[in-house]
Amino acid sequence: MKSFKISRLGIWMLFYSLFLFIAIIVPFKVDSFNYVFLSFFSLTGLMLLPSSKSILFCLLFGILFLGVLLYTQTGFLYFTNDFLLICLISLVLYSPLKYTFTNIEIKIFTSVLIVYLLLLLFFSLFPSFYDEGRYLGLLKGTNSSASVSILLIIFLWEIVKQKNWRYKIGVLYLFLFVWCYILYVFKTRTLLFATPYFLYQLYCLQGQYFKYTLFFFIVLFGSLVLFGWEQIQESLRLNEDGSLITRTYLYEMFFKELIKNNFLQPDGFNSATLLAKYVMEDDTFSVHNDFLRYAYDWGGAIFGGFIYVVYRNFRTWNLNIILILLVVCANAFHNMLFSYMTLIPFLFILSVYASYNDMWSK
Repeated sequence: MKSFKISRLGIWMLFYSLFLFIAIIVPFKVDSFNYVFLSFFSLTGLMLLPSSKSILFCLLFGILFLGVLLYTQTGFLYFTNDFLLICLISLVLYSPLKYTFTNIEIKIFTSVLIVYLLLLLFFSLFPSFYDEGRYLGLLKGTNSSASVSILLIIFLWEIVKQKNWRYKIGVLYLFLFVWCYILYVFKTRTLLFATPYFLYQLYCLQGQYFKYTLFFFIVLFGSLVLFGWEQIQESLRLNEDGSLITRTYLYEMFFKELIKNNFLQPDGFNSATLLAKYVMEDDTFSVHNDFLRYAYDWGGAIFGGFIYVVYRNFRTWNLNIILILLVVCANAFHNMLFSYMTLIPFLFILSVYASYNDMWSK
């Protein structure tokens, strides 16, 4: 009997799987302990998935962040939080270069995530898991559950599409149905950013026959708009003018603040969130745009440098990766772009993708 040896990336996947199922059991929102989980995943990740490039990345931005801390005199806790985020991001950028899953790990974790998604669908049938008409999900938070769910679906599909299965198109349509369903129950509009990704997957599988599928979806969408526009507005919260007006006001305000700082000067860690709470007179409020948030906190120069390093890391770009990144970046609109909940499954997607494709040329 062959012994099963788990890889370093597999251990981290095990930790994340345990986190997902622990979140179901505990009576509180895991968001309340974000700092604890971020610390755990960042530190264990650096120990399990070390690389010279990730360490250099952390040191570079650690020095820059220390300069921001001394310049702005903001809280050390928020400095630590953002530095841990940088550590986690460094793993997402460089770990797929060195670490991949074994075949047995992919089989095991695929089964685990399928069970998780089945539980997600099952609990959506119970009204007690809803708040103000929106499904809270297994993480007990609508936006966090929606963001994690769509990335897990993409992760599973990136595995399935490498198989020589006869009925692969049927699996894709099943994932499409699950995506549409969670869009309906979560009522999270950022899930719509997954539309180009799924259309592209259909195109890759169907080739010249994709035009018939596209025509069908256009007719279906047109029919829904004509005969069920009110239901669509309600499901996607398109009629919530207050939310749109508030976000537009905040975006304009932060853009003006960035201009005032010449897009360079940092205001300090967590400053954007504190300003949003002060302006809106609501302690639960946030910026609702991570790009503006971190450009304001870190300063445009540091944030711009960070974006450039991320861009340079992807030596070879293709449409599939761009569309996956679109889904990931959409999380910025509800402050989940740099969350450990979404960054870790994104790393898993890249690791699986890199194992089948020469995504990063030497």
